[in-house]
Amino acid sequence: MTPQQLMDKSLWWNGPQFLQQVTVELSDENGISTEDDYLLVLKRESDKSLALTLDSTFLDSLLSISNNYSKLIRVISFLFKFANISRNPKSRPDGPLTTMELQRAKLFIIKYFQKIAFQDNVKLLLRGKQPAGKIKNLNPFLDDNGILRVGGRIQKSSVNFVKKHPIILPDKSNFTKIVILYSHLKNMHIGHQNLLYCVRREFWTLNGRSIFKKNVHRSITCFKAKPLAND
Repeated sequence: MTPQQLMDKSLWWNGPQFLQQVTVELSDENGISTEDDYLLVLKRESDKSLALTLDSTFLDSLLSISNNYSKLIRVISFLFKFANISRNPKSRPDGPLTTMELQRAKLFIIKYFQKIAFQDNVKLLLRGKQPAGKIKNLNPFLDDNGILRVGGRIQKSSVNFVKKHPIILPDKSNFTKIVILYSHLKNMHIGHQNLLYCVRREFWTLNGRSIFKKNVHRSITCFKAKPLAND
């Protein structure tokens, strides 16, 4: 078909003749929702409330899905942000997650796993008594956020509060493994001794040396490279 024949082809430009003969009549009886219908539904649902509950089942399931430390914190941050927006739709924040939102989620996760591992010791500290067990020698205390930290004798040190009083982590927690893995990858697969030093700038893991050795040996990249540890 030549271009001239195409220009004269009515079927190409106008379509089949039977389509031009069909007429559609629109009326209010066709079930088309109006703006008033939507407003009526919204008024009926206005008394609904939203409850956000982060229980052990949810966090354990989240840890089984991903072992990414940063992703875990961001997921919890978005959940808190969603809950705040649901409670106050008019004060909806714009932009990405803030540092305060990420820090809030991080402390929430740490406090949750500490509560599971050190529940009895936390209760003793709240009563003004000294804890027992593995953390007794660490002279632990609860900070303003209820986080269990290392005490010690370096209160007059010039280092900041986080390094002076690192957060205590249990040795058999999956969250502890995620923290170690995150620091191991962040610092380019360093040996267990240097890894222990890097993590202790913020966290104090019970039975740290043996746990860090195990995690470094489990790294396929480190196993192939066989890095030398600084003992």
